[in-house]
Amino acid sequence: MQAAGVESGIHIAGWRIVGVKGRRHVEFCVSESPDSDAESQERFVICWRRWSSFKALQRRLQRRFPLATPPLNTDAWRRHLDDPDFLLQRQRQLSTFLAQCLENADMRGSQEMWSFLLNDAPLRARAPPDETIEGETSSGELLVARGAGLDRSRRTLEPLQPRQGQVEPAAAAEEVDMSMAALTLCLLALLVTFLRTLLFMMAGLAALMATLKVFSVVSVSVTKPGMDPPERRSGPLGDQDDPAHDSEAPVSASTVARLKSDLLLMMTSGQSSGQSLPKIFTDAYLEQVVLKPGRSFDYTRNKLGKCLAFRKRLSLDPGPALVSAETRQVLSTGCLYWHGFDKAGRAIIWAHPSRVNWTEHSAGAFVNAVAVLWDYGLQIMPKKATQFVYIECTNGGGWEKAPLTKVLRVVRHGLDLLLTGFPDRVHMFHIAPSTALNRLIFRFSSPLLPSTFKNKMNMVQDAPDLLIEHISGVVHGDRVPTFYGGTYRHPFEEGVFDFETMLKRQEELCHEFERDAGLLGPEAKDHPCVPATADETMDA
Repeated sequence: MQAAGVESGIHIAGWRIVGVKGRRHVEFCVSESPDSDAESQERFVICWRRWSSFKALQRRLQRRFPLATPPLNTDAWRRHLDDPDFLLQRQRQLSTFLAQCLENADMRGSQEMWSFLLNDAPLRARAPPDETIEGETSSGELLVARGAGLDRSRRTLEPLQPRQGQVEPAAAAEEVDMSMAALTLCLLALLVTFLRTLLFMMAGLAALMATLKVFSVVSVSVTKPGMDPPERRSGPLGDQDDPAHDSEAPVSASTVARLKSDLLLMMTSGQSSGQSLPKIFTDAYLEQVVLKPGRSFDYTRNKLGKCLAFRKRLSLDPGPALVSAETRQVLSTGCLYWHGFDKAGRAIIWAHPSRVNWTEHSAGAFVNAVAVLWDYGLQIMPKKATQFVYIECTNGGGWEKAPLTKVLRVVRHGLDLLLTGFPDRVHMFHIAPSTALNRLIFRFSSPLLPSTFKNKMNMVQDAPDLLIEHISGVVHGDRVPTFYGGTYRHPFEEGVFDFETMLKRQEELCHEFERDAGLLGPEAKDHPCVPATADETMDA
């Protein structure tokens, strides 16, 4: 593409976009004749003011003129500084040229559309009000404007000289740019902090509302006849085991037999006989439920009756449900699995929230998978063991990766599953390392939780020494997993999960624990799997 001329009387030998500290500059190489050599060509740098018109000019220039600017003789630039009339004429010609390139684009409301820089030196000028080039910015750059109301007395054009103590325009512009950039970064940081705080507050408020809803359901159920006075209750979640009441009086076999008979009547009402209680309703578990302080027999029976109804609604009664394809798909990432026992013989369920694929699975499918997993795992327990330990590893991210709505549904349905479907089953929650979302939800809900539940929640800081020390208090030192800094590798650590392999491995570990604890021989017929010394060690 060769250089083209315009009606303004000048010819454009080339042009290019010049990036100067984030501003929009166009550099023109102009001459009075297409045949002019490099020594007679001039360079003008135009600083643009309006983004839309600049983009329009750029598109039109790309269609009409070459992009490359040829080498210029800098001596020719300096020569023009001594001829103000020539400079005014050249600026009028460039103004006409730019107006033609813009094809009469709307320039109203813009007194600073473009400015001229000649030889990299800002210029200022005065001209009659009927001229089309006039104006002066705070940095002394020459502007194209409408000229009305400007000084008529001066028609000369001279380089801008800084006054005594005044900062050079380029340095001042650089300082302004740096100040604006710093101010913009500060505003963005404040905005991000505000949005994060708002998100955490919304999550905490939603979790609090979900907790209140669960508590309201529980409070209605505990006021029915047959329940002891409210002041003797240990709270909505206080039906779990309380470390302060480890030494209860023994329960007679007739009480447990009566409870089992009443529960069977609830199951077989309106149905054919021949049904049996779920396998996880062992005599040791029924004794534990009856022994809770402040409970009457009628309340315990109604409580377990609701548990049976809940299990039937989830297709868990009688016995464990067949593992569906959806449940296998949810657990296929290794986000939840049983593996091993603590020092007192309680089964351990390990959770990895970062492995859950929330784009494919709903909150309901996740909770149903948890219910099926609990139902299977609680059947593989040492003798006399009735509870399990929950350990959540947040390495690689916790629940923050999940959508907020799904997190709230999991919290709500999880509490319902814990209180109604599997009461008195959880011994302790371990969140290691704890995240900001875990702490926020617990902080908002802790005033409404009984002390028994607060004692079950352990949130460990993100420190390798603290993590190893804490987990070593739960499992034996040689069983600390690798994702907590230990040497013991879980078979599902890398996200490879198989349901049958998990159950088979858990049975082997259960048999190993019973053998080491001396619970396999006839002499261990009535030996408790959770002795008092082990509880004392765990509480310490």
